[in-house]
Amino acid sequence: IETVKDDQIKQAPTVEAKPTASTRKHKLSSLDTKSWQKILDLVKVKKSSLYSVLRMAQPEYGDGILALSFKFDFHQKQIANSKNVVVEAASEVIGETVKVEALVDKTIKNEKSSTEVEPTLATAEAKSVLDAFGGGEVVNI
Repeated sequence: IETVKDDQIKQAPTVEAKPTASTRKHKLSSLDTKSWQKILDLVKVKKSSLYSVLRMAQPEYGDGILALSFKFDFHQKQIANSKNVVVEAASEVIGETVKVEALVDKTIKNEKSSTEVEPTLATAEAKSVLDAFGGGEVVNI
């Protein structure tokens, strides 16, 4: 049996836990629909792929913090990688410097985002194509 001194023991690296809705420290309330839509519109102009991810969020705001809850880790990571775009848009709309937190909440149900628009279909063929691809979005050109 070999004796090991305290200074020979290596500490395991600290791993930062992914933030989740249950680890939220601040009391937040739902962000009003009009403000959220303005934030989405600004992000869409700057980075359309980020806009698509943000539509999946359940936003809450309070004490200078915009908390975006997502069902999946993937969406949280996408926001973390482009957080500055969201911070700029949210700060502009809300009128103060905003901190953005992307959270994972596995309890979120797969419901349509409140910002989704049902397309008006002119033909049955167009509807069948949209159904085959899981829906669509109206694009004004």
